[in-house]
Amino acid sequence: MTITLYYFSGTGNSLEIANALATRIKNCDLKPIASIINNDYIVDKSEKIGFVSPLYAFGLPELMTKFIEKIDLPNAKYIFGIITRGADSWGGLEQLEILLRKKSKHLTAGFYIDMPTNYILRYTALSEKEQKQIFKNAELKIEEIIKIVGNNESKIETSNIFFRFFARIYHMIWVKFVNSSDKRFFADENCTSCGLCEKVCPVNNITLEKGKPSWHHKCQQCLACINFCPEEAIQYGTKTVGKKRYHHPSISIYDISKQKININI
Repeated sequence: MTITLYYFSGTGNSLEIANALATRIKNCDLKPIASIINNDYIVDKSEKIGFVSPLYAFGLPELMTKFIEKIDLPNAKYIFGIITRGADSWGGLEQLEILLRKKSKHLTAGFYIDMPTNYILRYTALSEKEQKQIFKNAELKIEEIIKIVGNNESKIETSNIFFRFFARIYHMIWVKFVNSSDKRFFADENCTSCGLCEKVCPVNNITLEKGKPSWHHKCQQCLACINFCPEEAIQYGTKTVGKKRYHHPSISIYDISKQKININI
């Protein structure tokens, strides 16, 4: 049985998890949603389907939500979700289940995997020592997931009812403003006009104008632009000045940028 595994990733955490699963699960077809989301019609006839996504503001990235709303899953019998998160927070799996119910489907298995935070608008990037310990723990979680999914078992990690309600409200507010949140991004004097920020943006929200990046209000707050900038020249107001950046050490700029390459399914 072929397994289709869809992913979205900003700075590599979710891509690293998706790669690990795709290389260890037999007949697993890995597909980036950023390359498919704009197709006129999206249908997947696989019986087993997985989604790997980061957690943004206690919920799914807007891009992932729109993709799941758009895709047709006529034959899906086993659907699993994996949410990478940089803090001890919940919400993404509950949202995924709600979206699937609207398609008369349901989530069979769902998991959270802790990864180093990339959200330097609020947090500080972890040290390499701290990152390595998190990666070690993530590896153990991946092995657990592979066994559960391989045996078609049902297991969904859940939060309490109160937090689910809070998370849903908070996320709804965040989604309302996320596209225009890029108004506070700018490139400082360290910018060399290399154009890498334009390449890594999964939704083509950045273009170079007179040698400097310009944002066009389709932002997902994935923070690929700020965390992959080799000169650390991109800032978000005053919140990121002097802060250490983070992207997964095994994921390159090329790895992130190629998720935009069009795939017809």
